[in-house]
Amino acid sequence: MACPKCHGVGRIPVPFVWGAYNGYTEEYVEFVTCDELADFFAPKKTIVYAHNGGRFDYHFLKDKINSDDLLMLIAGRISKCKIGEAEFRDSMNIFQQTALKQFGGKIDIDYAKMEPEVRDEPNNKAEISLYLRQDCVMLWDALERYFKTYGKSLTQAGNAMRIWSRMSGIKPPSQTREQFKRYKPYYHGGRVECCQIGVRECEFVTVDRNSAYPHVMKRKHPFSVDSTRDDRLPAIDN
Repeated sequence: MACPKCHGVGRIPVPFVWGAYNGYTEEYVEFVTCDELADFFAPKKTIVYAHNGGRFDYHFLKDKINSDDLLMLIAGRISKCKIGEAEFRDSMNIFQQTALKQFGGKIDIDYAKMEPEVRDEPNNKAEISLYLRQDCVMLWDALERYFKTYGKSLTQAGNAMRIWSRMSGIKPPSQTREQFKRYKPYYHGGRVECCQIGVRECEFVTVDRNSAYPHVMKRKHPFSVDSTRDDRLPAIDN
């Protein structure tokens, strides 16, 4: 009800125009319906990106998504799916927690001009088209810069691991399905666990290091797919 784009009346959004930009040819195409967009890309063996598409745009295309092909979800987001020969990806897999306007060049527009009663007025229609095209171009430019440096892996994490492996010369360790199932219940990012509780009176000093995480992540880390179990903490020099 508080959404400014819905003018506070809580309406369900319905697409009325789609834009697609190909930076290799600088071709820009617009479509009025979901079917037109899906039919345009279905015969093309290409990759299509939409920013936050997995939680918004692609839901409008659900009836066109190939039911027999893999539909990949990451954190509740449609990260990858296929329509015909075309593969649709969410660029949020690469630019996580990044709004499109943060790429620079975003055009401001009065969303009231997209109201059904006025969106087809010549001036408003031209402004909406320019706004939509600019969004597509901005995303293309950001993706192109990223791909030239890091390649076209699906996620930023996958690219990071690949680049790390190339720089270090170390092949990343891999787990079997059984190993993953065994250790998953014990894995928590940033986990801190108290091994012994109680009260102790003594002199002490507290130390805090700014930006410790980036510092330690640049150092060598032990890794293994094997494990050992002990009832005591290791000696400090281990």
